[in-house]
Amino acid sequence: MGERVEKWSIRFSIADEVSAQALALELSQFGFTRVDGYPNGKGSWAVSARSYGPFRGVEAQGVLERAAVTIARPFGGIPEMIGSGANPPHARPKPLPIMLDRPGVQPPVPALIPVVTPPKAHLSMTPDLVERRQPDLSGLDVIDWASIAAVGETGARIPDRLRRLAAIDASGDSDGWSDALEAVTELLTNSGDLWDAAAVTVPFLAELARCTGVAAHRRDLTAWLFALAGGVATELILDADRAAIQRRAPAASAEVLRTYEAVGAEVGSLLATWAAQPPAVQLQLARLAGLFPEHGRGLRGEIAAFADGITGTRQHVILHLVLALLDERYEDAVVLAAPTGRWRMGHLDNAWLDAPGITNRASAEHALDRSTLHD
Repeated sequence: MGERVEKWSIRFSIADEVSAQALALELSQFGFTRVDGYPNGKGSWAVSARSYGPFRGVEAQGVLERAAVTIARPFGGIPEMIGSGANPPHARPKPLPIMLDRPGVQPPVPALIPVVTPPKAHLSMTPDLVERRQPDLSGLDVIDWASIAAVGETGARIPDRLRRLAAIDASGDSDGWSDALEAVTELLTNSGDLWDAAAVTVPFLAELARCTGVAAHRRDLTAWLFALAGGVATELILDADRAAIQRRAPAASAEVLRTYEAVGAEVGSLLATWAAQPPAVQLQLARLAGLFPEHGRGLRGEIAAFADGITGTRQHVILHLVLALLDERYEDAVVLAAPTGRWRMGHLDNAWLDAPGITNRASAEHALDRSTLHD
């Protein structure tokens, strides 16, 4: 078998052949190995650029992406698809109107300074002073779930899945909990997109988070509420280049905005339980506090003390991101977040933080949204 070669590519939609020719030439001169242009069958043209690595991690690929979209913006090129893989160069199946090849050439990617991934702090599930109470799920019966869009057509399956989740929580069955929670959330979001059912389901997830007597369940539910609310800044960043070309402000989808507002309506009551929660749950509450600073500022002192107790860990960095958001020090938050993109299995692509028309607050919230701790 031959050596596996890493490939990275991006495709743009562009108005006409003249613009496609000009963009293709700029991308080729920048250093992309292969640039093609062709009619896309929609009355406009497509221009694709690719290069062959190796590229070192998500941030290096992000640098390529930001460079390509910056080059394309003056020509009206709208990014449509980005791909990567381990495919060697191959011949085109047929000649194309635009074909520019520079074998062996690579675009300039700056050397990335390696960072040491801090260790995780072990956050305890004790002391847990929250007393379990029966959740009120009566509102499930007054919603026409069959009329609400969800993954797999409608939300008709959501009430039964929520009731099953509540029953498993009441039984204390930790083995079945994760599957039951996934059975609910898989109907709310897929491939990063939120559906209408997400906003409608949020109050019931929050009710379970307030009522469960199992700290691990509380942690998981609160983490999911943060994940559902955290997509606004990411959508603004993803829309930024299209918005710049169309000369409008970046926008998030209605589904994402409604879900953010739904979580915001629950945050105050969730944060009110801070003193009774164990550290593992407090971390997730702190992230919600950063995303909703109007509710979170009252806990600034507690969050700062929490951070001081776990210095040198990944959670310490995340808590200082939260503090920067609470203090409206958005540029500081982005600086704090920058190394996390080079943590082992880091999820933050720093190259996206300079997207056009994006406020410092949105960049900071995106950084917090990406502050995951998976190994």
